[in-house]
Amino acid sequence: MHVQWTSYPGDVLGNDTATVQWGTSPRSLQNQVFGYQFNFTDVQKNISRTYFLNAATMTGLTPGAQYFYRVGDDLDGWSSVFNFVATRSAEMITPEAPLKVAFFGGEFM
Repeated sequence: MHVQWTSYPGDVLGNDTATVQWGTSPRSLQNQVFGYQFNFTDVQKNISRTYFLNAATMTGLTPGAQYFYRVGDDLDGWSSVFNFVATRSAEMITPEAPLKVAFFGGEFM
């Protein structure tokens, strides 16, 4: 599972680090991974603001299992705890439990 989030200089949620903690219980986030972070500056109407784009990938997940995660670090603080269900294996997809997929897209002019 790949997670991305945006933070600002001096903000919580990964100022200088891109860290994700996860586990199978919201009170036991036993796994941790350090991802990457890069900054970019958005310039609109002569006003510029610098952001950090943070990204990290959780690996070793059990197909179909529910996981809980948060982003941030001990120094700057942590996000709320979120959850997801890991992608099911092909054997877990049956007519009684089909795989449903939604696609989103747009055109930029």
